[in-house]
Amino acid sequence: MVLPTAIGSHGVQVHGDLVEMVFTGPLVLADVAAMRDLLQQVRGAHGRCYMLADAAGLTGINLDARKAMADWGRASPEDQISGVGLHGMNFAIRALSVLTLSAIKLMSGRAVVVHFARDAAEARAWIAARRIIDSGAAP
Repeated sequence: MVLPTAIGSHGVQVHGDLVEMVFTGPLVLADVAAMRDLLQQVRGAHGRCYMLADAAGLTGINLDARKAMADWGRASPEDQISGVGLHGMNFAIRALSVLTLSAIKLMSGRAVVVHFARDAAEARAWIAARRIIDSGAAP
């Protein structure tokens, strides 16, 4: 499996079942498609996939990217990410993210497991706790 070090303008590091991203600039459709492919590869290799995301540099999520995220959220459970720990989001981006997540839950009946953290340490601790919770469930 060849793993990218960047998706668009966003930095990426993969450590086992954890994908760490540092968002820089806007999130566009091509970025969401590449993220989905990467996360599916990681989930296929490890049975689960978590994302730790530093969103301090995220400047927006365009409409096509939001639609693609909503489509992804409606996909089969096998196509879902195990959990996302986000930190560094400004108020406007967080509000947009909450609206997108709410729409996904409304349309699919499934919630995307996301935690908005104060900082990277809190997001990492949340992911560690999710791993413990998920270890009791089938991957």
